[in-house]
Amino acid sequence: AKVTLVVITRGVTESETLRDRLAEHADGKLVREENIVAMSSKYDDTTPKEKENKVSQALKHGGTIVIADTHAQINKTIAALVKSGNDFVLIVDEADDFYHTE
Repeated sequence: AKVTLVVITRGVTESETLRDRLAEHADGKLVREENIVAMSSKYDDTTPKEKENKVSQALKHGGTIVIADTHAQINKTIAALVKSGNDFVLIVDEADDFYHTE
């Protein structure tokens, strides 16, 4: 069974940039570039249905989903993971931004 990698980072722009950086290193052996998907559609001009299809394909092939730390993207990712039934690994990029002390 394939395991999906979910990377959460701070901000939409950062998620798109991180997706591009990860795609540069995809060699097709472990994951193909088309299976590294940013949940955001801000910069790729896809319709919601096209994005859903890209995410579904990435999940099917054990790809990587890069998401921003927004409520909407987190909920869409959870729904897609539940629907797929895939196991996944979660990486929190810039984790110190999520940890606040008083």
